[in-house]
Amino acid sequence: MNIVRLEKHQFPSPPQHDLREYNVLDSSGRYFGEVAHLYVDEDERKLHFVDVLTLGFFALGRKHYLVPVETIADESASRGQIKLNVDEETLKRSPRFPNPLAGPDAELQRAIHEYYGYAAPE
Repeated sequence: MNIVRLEKHQFPSPPQHDLREYNVLDSSGRYFGEVAHLYVDEDERKLHFVDVLTLGFFALGRKHYLVPVETIADESASRGQIKLNVDEETLKRSPRFPNPLAGPDAELQRAIHEYYGYAAPE
């Protein structure tokens, strides 16, 4: 499966929503970051991953975390936020996401799914 990053003018296939710029809360409801990018499979445009960007002081220390959509516990379009079913420490220890402008390769996809305890889609 080829996973690609959606451009700003592209959207995931329904019933999934455009979550970009949504606030991201951890499992305890604490703010963690915001959704920067969406990653879909190239053929069906089904959403598989979101890129959660943490905002550092004066843009220093910004980090990207690739999170599988299975970790989204709740989505509130009216509030522009998603809540994940993992805590902040789990997010911070996740495998490194080195290049958010490129889609994650197969090895990183497997590592992310394994880390969060989900089977990688075929």
